[in-house]
Amino acid sequence: MKKHTLVSRSIFLLILGYLFLGVAHIAILPPWEGFDETAHYSYLQQIADTLKIPRQGTAFISKDVEKYRLFSPIPYRSVSPVEQNGGLTYKDFFESSAEDVKIGGEHIHKAPMNPRTYSEGNGLNWQSQHPPLYYLLLSPIYLSTKHLSWGAQLFILRLTSYLFAWSALIIGCFIYLNRIHSNSYKADERIYYWITIGFGIWPILFPSWFPEMARMGNDSLCALIMALIWAVSLRACSKGLSLVYAF
Repeated sequence: MKKHTLVSRSIFLLILGYLFLGVAHIAILPPWEGFDETAHYSYLQQIADTLKIPRQGTAFISKDVEKYRLFSPIPYRSVSPVEQNGGLTYKDFFESSAEDVKIGGEHIHKAPMNPRTYSEGNGLNWQSQHPPLYYLLLSPIYLSTKHLSWGAQLFILRLTSYLFAWSALIIGCFIYLNRIHSNSYKADERIYYWITIGFGIWPILFPSWFPEMARMGNDSLCALIMALIWAVSLRACSKGLSLVYAF
């Protein structure tokens, strides 16, 4: 088997594995456990339902998100005292009555009587400084899933978000696999092997890839944009930094 074929197949299996690991991470991650997900969801809900871009200092957390903490557990605080999270902790929830646990579970896994829509809660949205592109791209997904249960909707939104980042890995690997297979770059073949392998093992070297990317958050789109900039820049440089050859 030729070396480039072995590398190509290995990279393919790694990339496919990262898709399955990302989906698995999303599936077991409780609602709102992703970094700042309540704020990102509120931003998405506001821009999709009201067609208004949230402004820092005047944008509020969604009332739907604030209502969630009345019935179902939310993450512990990241600083002491961790139990004072403004709602139910997992300990409080599972030590409550069987009826309360049932109600909380149904709140997560049963579809709402009416589709969710944005209305202002009491707390300010601390992520409203972000540009709107990520949330605009996710708006059609939100609007088509707002009638689903919290569990189902968050799974779909997280998965869509993760696919942005997963696509960035594909682009990075494809660029150099393409160069390996091209006769034009034989002199640099060894370098391209190592760069391709570097892209292929990135989530292994930096395991925070999954908590960071397999959640609702605009870092995944940043990864995709950077991969596209990388691809365009390499193409432009190889052709003499001409805008014509960049596309």
